[in-house]
Amino acid sequence: MTPANRCGLLLAGCLVLAGCLSIPRAQAAANLKWDLTYKEALRRHRLRDNEMLRYLLTRYPKRAIQERLASYSGEPIEASLLLEAPESKHPMATWYIRTRSAARVCVVTNDREDDCQPLDPARTEAFIREVMHFAPLDPVPDGEHAVGVDKATGTPILMNYYQLLSVSIDGRTLQRPVATLETGMTGMVARDKRHPHAGRMLDALNRLFQLDEASRARKPEPATERGQ
Repeated sequence: MTPANRCGLLLAGCLVLAGCLSIPRAQAAANLKWDLTYKEALRRHRLRDNEMLRYLLTRYPKRAIQERLASYSGEPIEASLLLEAPESKHPMATWYIRTRSAARVCVVTNDREDDCQPLDPARTEAFIREVMHFAPLDPVPDGEHAVGVDKATGTPILMNYYQLLSVSIDGRTLQRPVATLETGMTGMVARDKRHPHAGRMLDALNRLFQLDEASRARKPEPATERGQ
């Protein structure tokens, strides 16, 4: 092989390598550094032992969303938000994903196929960023949010918190429980409705899905907002 041919092969190899480096590699798993036991998040926010969210985690230590995160294969995730909440007898996870070229939301449960739909990437990133920067809340647990009684102990079951939140964006992560008053649920007590941050999670979701009061009156809320 002549020196010219060797140089040509070397140049071709360099071009192929450069091309490979410029193509985003598929991410083998959703490496979002979330602990879906939420032990530290619940300890930090001083959740009582009789909060509904603790019952959810005790009853369902293994949930479908954990498998989805581990088996994710696709474009690297640049921003993501996960909401977990009880729904009927099964836990439900709503997973928002933003990659370089696309965005989507998937509803994941233990008993049904995943329900995914595409989203606007810019609005999805704005939604994730907004929730990441919500001001901290620490509502005082009290009996107003009792939703039942533990038959084994007679202890009231509280729902001062309704969802478990995990966020990852800009290299930062956040995990915390979401207060019921943030969700805008119709069952909020009068005191919660007067809170300055009442319903802020629902408001952020409405901006993501471009829903205003008029459009909400005309059609049902999207399936991704079940339990919000």
